[in-house]
Amino acid sequence: MISEFLQQSQNICRKGTELRQKALPSLIEMARWKSAGYAYAPFTLLGRVLGLPEDEITAAWKRGDRASFIEVVVKQLKAN
Repeated sequence: MISEFLQQSQNICRKGTELRQKALPSLIEMARWKSAGYAYAPFTLLGRVLGLPEDEITAAWKRGDRASFIEVVVKQLKAN
């Protein structure tokens, strides 16, 4: 069940949908939250929106430098 949810969220995030465009500002804001427990899911979704592999997103999270990762994601999203 969890793997199905993850696959569906990856598919939705990769599409250039209206949902994606509306969700981006909120995801960026939430990924910046100081509480790691609350920031993890939106951080992960941001990486998926960009089409990054799960292991790369996880590695970025484990490095603990969320601000740099989010900055790169935002720049790449604006470039597209």
